[in-house]
Amino acid sequence: MNIKKLSKFTGVFSIGVTAGIILVYQVGSGKNVNTSITQVMPNNMAAHSMTATPLPISATTVINKPQVTDATAQVQPDVVDQARFYDTSAVSNYADDFGITPEEAERRLIRQDDLADRLSEIVTLEGNNIAGWGITHEPVFAGWVSLVSNSVNDNKTQELLNQNSDITVKYGARHSITQLEEAQDVLLNIGSTIGGKDTVSVIPDHITNSLAFVDIDMESNNLVVTIDKNAKAITSGQFNERDLITHTHDYLASHLGVNVHVNADVAMVDQVTLGGGRATSGCTLAFSVKDNKGRKGVITAAHCPDNMPGLNFKRSVYSGKTDAQWHSAKSGTKITNNFQADRKKFITPKTFSKTNRMKGKWICHYGATSGKSCGKVVSINQGALAKHGNHTVRFNLVLVQGRSLRCSPGDSGGPWYSGRVAYGIHKGSIGTSNGEQRCVFSGIDDATKKLGVSILRKG
Repeated sequence: MNIKKLSKFTGVFSIGVTAGIILVYQVGSGKNVNTSITQVMPNNMAAHSMTATPLPISATTVINKPQVTDATAQVQPDVVDQARFYDTSAVSNYADDFGITPEEAERRLIRQDDLADRLSEIVTLEGNNIAGWGITHEPVFAGWVSLVSNSVNDNKTQELLNQNSDITVKYGARHSITQLEEAQDVLLNIGSTIGGKDTVSVIPDHITNSLAFVDIDMESNNLVVTIDKNAKAITSGQFNERDLITHTHDYLASHLGVNVHVNADVAMVDQVTLGGGRATSGCTLAFSVKDNKGRKGVITAAHCPDNMPGLNFKRSVYSGKTDAQWHSAKSGTKITNNFQADRKKFITPKTFSKTNRMKGKWICHYGATSGKSCGKVVSINQGALAKHGNHTVRFNLVLVQGRSLRCSPGDSGGPWYSGRVAYGIHKGSIGTSNGEQRCVFSGIDDATKKLGVSILRKG
């Protein structure tokens, strides 16, 4: 099938789902032509987790060719419109992962939304007294906050704690989250100066050029720095891996003035691989959007290809908290407000989540390769340094981990969500930790703001 020719077809297109690369198929000839827009496999970036068993980097664009079928014979999507819900597959997944009953799983999934709201209120009230926050799912299900001082700063915080017995408080943290974020920003800002106990200086090149990840571990109150196992400082023989870890730790600990943990792993790499003769690579689409002019379209990952049939590339952002691009619909392409949540279910989003409310929550994603799977948000500050051509691109992403979580080549650009709440746009995998898959995504709040679009949702 010649996709290039089909992409020029001027009939009516319909994108009823925004999770999956659109490929246009023509069935029949002359006046008897049926056209369907079918979702296919996306491409994915992969690297390794900071503490996990190394996995091969994989970032291959995958294009599957589904059977050509009559568009009128396709099964109608199971559209879900409840104000707040957790479908049976998400509940079952959570129950299996934590060894609890489906009833308890559903209670927790509903409660986590309220917990996130209460934690957000406490974070706002306590300000610079906050060292971290999140939601634990085992051995007990509860919210938690960590404070620098030995007491709360605001009486309203105590009122919230009294009203929510499942929120615990840890006192006496060494560093506030603001201090850890400032230290992280220094390391992610390549070539910047660094101040601390000694004198202000420029971070040595052999350290900045060796960085792979810079994460904030709120639970341990540490800045976690991962150096690249394939860094020039190691491959050139300047340092062996262990010595570079020790050297990096000693230097950063003495200059940053925060708790630092250093380890080594393989750096994150974005790749797009196109097969011969194929006009479009596969990338899962996330959500339907519109700009301030009312133009409708779709949003996906920026490292996915720009050219997609039935769509016009508009803008992309590939740095910081965002790996995203959006495309407007060409004339004759219909955009609906549903996104694909699993192989058969389509959901109309009601709202979206802010990144600072995601920590600890159990959320799901859909990828055209791996399907639907879920996990826990373990970091909202996953800093990463990725090579892009001759440049180093700095990212600050959301990291999810789970026993049954899956993210595979072909999932990039797909939706992260919880119930009918949009969370983000899938970027890729950074391997495993303790046998659990680790996936990263761009928060939807920052992505839509930078692209100048908003999610189409149920009114």
